[in-house]
Amino acid sequence: MSETAVSPKNIIRLKYGDDSQLLVEMKDGDRFGMTSTDAAMACHFYEAGKKAYGRQVQELSERLTSWFKNNAPHVKEARLGPRPDGLLFLVVMSKSAYNPELEDRMTELEAEIAQDATLDMIRLEVLAVPDFGPASFQAFLPAADE
Repeated sequence: MSETAVSPKNIIRLKYGDDSQLLVEMKDGDRFGMTSTDAAMACHFYEAGKKAYGRQVQELSERLTSWFKNNAPHVKEARLGPRPDGLLFLVVMSKSAYNPELEDRMTELEAEIAQDATLDMIRLEVLAVPDFGPASFQAFLPAADE
């Protein structure tokens, strides 16, 4: 995340309780009005939500790392990445043959994450693919530098 330098020229002050009117214009050109109180509360909830989501992603990452280590004989590599509707845990199988035991473990993992109240902001899909080298990831996840 890049930081923007703060100077008196680029500060917009939203003061909770003064109820001045704001016109908000979105990137797509959509416009709507609200009070500064509503805008201040929206910003407060947005920041709190970002922090909570970050904590949940960290917890998810730790659980997926543990799962990966516990399933190392069946799994060559795995990555967690973004999808339009959530996150994808993409697992590259160590062998190309269908592995019903690994499929069952992946289904259990996906269900556990979906039902975990401490991860209620996470939408996770779990997918296994055979090892096709770097191409195993390219079709499903954006490149690391994107």
